[in-house]
Amino acid sequence: EEVERRRQERMRKAEDSKAETERRKAMTRKEKRKERWASREKDVTWHADGPVFSVVIKVDVLGTKQAFEKMISELDTPLVSLDVVRCAVGPITEEDLEQAKVSRAQVIAFNVHSLKQASTAGLPIHRFDVI
Repeated sequence: EEVERRRQERMRKAEDSKAETERRKAMTRKEKRKERWASREKDVTWHADGPVFSVVIKVDVLGTKQAFEKMISELDTPLVSLDVVRCAVGPITEEDLEQAKVSRAQVIAFNVHSLKQASTAGLPIHRFDVI
């Protein structure tokens, strides 16, 4: 009886796997990409053109801001679009946190301090000291 139950379970898993393979084959490229990004839903939003990763960038000096703007303008990837909600010089402010929260953006900070409210707000802030 146990042997038969295991055999039936293996057959069911094989059928499920075959059905999943057929389902994936029938999907369009756009649907496959959307499914891949679904697991990262907290980090990206989905627009008509595909996944979009939103960021608020805060830097310490104008030269760093200009370097970021140049790098972002040259960035080209078919997998995900980058939406810079805000790129500014200075410490992270309440307004930055509010914009990040509304737009579901990640906050990226270079050589700047963050507010203590940011950690209590549950917003992800990625701090770096080196570009």
